Amino acid sequence: MPFKLNTFFYRFLAVTLALFVMLGLPQSSHAKDAPLELIILETMTLEAIQQRTAALRSRLGEIGYRQGDTVNIRVFNADKDKAKGNAILNRAIAEQKPDLVITVATLASQSGRAILKGSDIPQIFMFVSDPVGAGVIESIGRPSGDNVAGHVHMLPRDIHLNMIMRLLRMVNDTNPLNIGLLYSSYPSSVGMKNKLIDAAKERGDVTFHTFEIEQLPMKSGLDAMLAQAEQGLRELEAKSDYIWLGEGPLGRNAAFVKKSLEMSQKPIIAGASMDGARSGILITLDSNPQDDAHEAALLINAVLNGQDPAQIPVMRTSSYRIGINLSTAKKLGIEVPPDLLAIAGRELHW
Repeated sequence: MPFKLNTFFYRFLAVTLALFVMLGLPQSSHAKDAPLELIILETMTLEAIQQRTAALRSRLGEIGYRQGDTVNIRVFNADKDKAKGNAILNRAIAEQKPDLVITVATLASQSGRAILKGSDIPQIFMFVSDPVGAGVIESIGRPSGDNVAGHVHMLPRDIHLNMIMRLLRMVNDTNPLNIGLLYSSYPSSVGMKNKLIDAAKERGDVTFHTFEIEQLPMKSGLDAMLAQAEQGLRELEAKSDYIWLGEGPLGRNAAFVKKSLEMSQKPIIAGASMDGARSGILITLDSNPQDDAHEAALLINAVLNGQDPAQIPVMRTSSYRIGINLSTAKKLGIEVPPDLLAIAGRELHW
């Protein structure tokens, strides 16, 4: 089944244009006298998260939300601890009630729902790959019906899998094709696993074999997680033709990706970030931090100017990056089609 990128993006573009009409352009006046109070709650310290926070603050400044003038932004970090995130939000709200809370990544967004659900404080989430599986919203493509809106930062898993299978079927006609999925217990990684298994069942020509790594604190637990990864790779390689590295903070960790590439005796064909493609993974997908920030800023501006978040459809981000390692493709005998080369653009690596 070929990857129908144009169909997907034309459909997305139509919905996005409708959403932009509904949200309107950034406004220079606000319903409340300045400064507005905003809280940003990050899930953890992770480059991809802090990149999006920094890009969001910059974008908000560009459309008139100037720190200390029109807005007061307070940034907190939950350190990958949902209970801590809950406590942080409760304390911040008690100290000074915010006009809006922005949550970055899955655990922070779960904390946001735990504290804000049903309240009069709106929540905007960003950089969440499976908000339905994480319990943040009930469905994608519809308004939440509650005080939360946001964007989903990953493509549907069936599209991701179809893209990978399109390449692998050039060199391997085994049916079913066996892929080992090395993932963590982090919510977005578990959600990815479930979605990929569902997509594989729909296709009928690929089987996933899975191994879960217990998600530990990244600083103190990385060595232990790498040891789990080595065990997982040995088990998966006995059953699989290829290896797929899961989503989440572990899947994005450069040391984990590098070590997995060194340890794996089977080709690693998919990963979670552009660094993976640069390091040797065949193909990786990710959203663009700047585009994530732009779309989140539009939502924030709309809500601060009176739009009800309960009526804003939760959509996927409009811009995705595809990273392809051409050296790995060559080793596998894969000739990457021109349309994927064009989409990858500057993210083609040797």
